[in-house]
Amino acid sequence: MWLSAAIAEAYTANEPAKQLTAAVELDTDEACDAALRYLADAPASVEGQGGNDNAYRIACHLKDLGLSEPVALDFMDNLSDWNERCAPPWERDDLADILGHAYSYGQNSPGAKSAAADFDIITDWDEPANDNPAPTDDNRLSDARRTLARATLNLAALAGTAPPPREWLVQDWVPADVVTLFYGDGGTGKSLAALQLAAAVATGEPWFGIPVKAGRALYVTAEDDASELHRRLTDIASEQGVGLAELAGKLAVVSLAADDPTLAQASGDGPLKFTKLWHALAATIAELKPRLVVLDTLADVFAGNENIRAQARAFIGKLRKIGIDCKTNIVVLAHPSRDGLKVQGNSAAAGSSGSTAWHNSVRSRLVLERDDKTGLRTLHVAKSNYGGVGASVQLRWHAGAFVLAGGTVSQAEANAEADRVFLDMLDRYTAEGRHVSPNPGKTYAPSVFADDGRSGMSDSRALADAMNRLFGAGAIRVVEDGPPSKRREHIARSEPAAGQLAEAA
Repeated sequence: MWLSAAIAEAYTANEPAKQLTAAVELDTDEACDAALRYLADAPASVEGQGGNDNAYRIACHLKDLGLSEPVALDFMDNLSDWNERCAPPWERDDLADILGHAYSYGQNSPGAKSAAADFDIITDWDEPANDNPAPTDDNRLSDARRTLARATLNLAALAGTAPPPREWLVQDWVPADVVTLFYGDGGTGKSLAALQLAAAVATGEPWFGIPVKAGRALYVTAEDDASELHRRLTDIASEQGVGLAELAGKLAVVSLAADDPTLAQASGDGPLKFTKLWHALAATIAELKPRLVVLDTLADVFAGNENIRAQARAFIGKLRKIGIDCKTNIVVLAHPSRDGLKVQGNSAAAGSSGSTAWHNSVRSRLVLERDDKTGLRTLHVAKSNYGGVGASVQLRWHAGAFVLAGGTVSQAEANAEADRVFLDMLDRYTAEGRHVSPNPGKTYAPSVFADDGRSGMSDSRALADAMNRLFGAGAIRVVEDGPPSKRREHIARSEPAAGQLAEAA
């Protein structure tokens, strides 16, 4: 209490706050149009050439034109080309600080020079008046003191109350409102497992037997297109015993596979810059307040250097702020490095990649590993600041989704699943114009399908048995193509017999 009181007294004594009432209605169409015209010609800020003062003067003028502080921030940041012309462009948080000064310490009330206040449409802009002082070191110090005062715990008040119970997104695995890194090598199925987590949160159903906190979920992927997501969601919904329609309004799925998914980027070891897509996503999260956001994957959305500690911490820090402000969990999928793949178990290096700042900056980390001999996956907790480390579950792939591996499966069910996987992969390869062979070699279908992570089945012997069963049942056939001197065999689906076609018609 004493520290909080001392800090508060220090800054309030030196800097009495100003309370300025808006002169007119803010954010009108006229004010927004005037702001766009103004910013089109406004001088860009250049680092080392009075860039801070220039930005402050522009912020004051937008205030005078009749924009509210948050709308002025959007105009300076991304609703005009002004920020793009700055060298370097401003970070949104820095612009927010400058606007905070302008709206707190500027001489005029918001809208003082608007069209409504002057009874004239502004068609040009004047150099802002000198009565709007630029931020000073004293002002910046006052802001820092305010931050410390706001962030200081009142221990006397807390002493008389019980602490709130800890909340979890995934009980005892993933704490609520934190950033979680979810690592897994390509083909292990982490995207599928994460999509199942999003569906579990949306429906309130357990995730691989573990209770979750129900709420809206937002899944953003740069890896899979709409068709693949449709297939996966259908299988996941079937495994949960629900229809896709029941997920509508609870689960939002965004595919950026055909778009630039970059949320943050940096040049060399320079500071991280956040893109317009970042701000659009942040605004969407603020509006929807989802319980869970999944970003798939880190390599797609983060265009910085994962080995630079400052960039890693800046990116996770931004995500963490969204999580705290919106009471949202953010799970970021990532691929491990070659060294990370060599480390198994629950150590900090297991399944990780890049600077240790990634591991150290998040509150929890999950790792999904695959046993190439059995095809089973192990999902385990590699880091938890608020719980135990080492908890794990074993999963197997079944009918397009992961299920707990503990249940027993009859041989008939296993055969039917292998048959389904073989036909599904054959259809995929046929659609892609890639032929597979019934004969051992580089294109031997069972081996090719087992090595393809999309199959979810790494047991080539089970797939070879499936191929033989499907040949025996007449479901697939061998087709020859190529010139007479070099005929090649490949597998194709059998065409329905004439009687079957007539019956189907």
